[in-house]
Amino acid sequence: MAKTYTTGEIAKVCRCSQSTVVRWLNTGLLKYYKVPNSQVRRVTTSDLYAFLVEHNVETAYDSSNKQILTQARDKVLTTGEASKLCKVSHNTIIRWADAGLLKVYYLPGSNNRRILIPQLIKFITERLNNAERQQKVTARKLRGLESEVLELVAVQKTLYERLE
Repeated sequence: MAKTYTTGEIAKVCRCSQSTVVRWLNTGLLKYYKVPNSQVRRVTTSDLYAFLVEHNVETAYDSSNKQILTQARDKVLTTGEASKLCKVSHNTIIRWADAGLLKVYYLPGSNNRRILIPQLIKFITERLNNAERQQKVTARKLRGLESEVLELVAVQKTLYERLE
């Protein structure tokens, strides 16, 4: 018999709450079937895969062999997790995303954003390069930028460790 997923398992794959998954089921975004003589809902692998591809939940599937990746959730961050790592406010992460500086994807049917760790590393690397260019402009600003660069390097190292 083909693998099926519970709402809890789908929530873990998508890095969202179980109530968000239930909302997807109730609104028809995600196809499901009910187990006979119960309230339990299940989603088939093919339906879940189609949903993930349609809504660009990139971290949750492997397009080369059409498999659901239950371990991929380690490679994605919520905006809150990213803000703690970068030592900035949650709203700053959202502003960076809205300005197109930081690539994110949205959970289907909501404004909740998720950030791929490689995208955050790319963003931090770009900021480091900008900081180096600014250092060349004036030596007086160097002291302020040094601490920022050191913090960004530490965050980048932490992100690389999480990917391994």
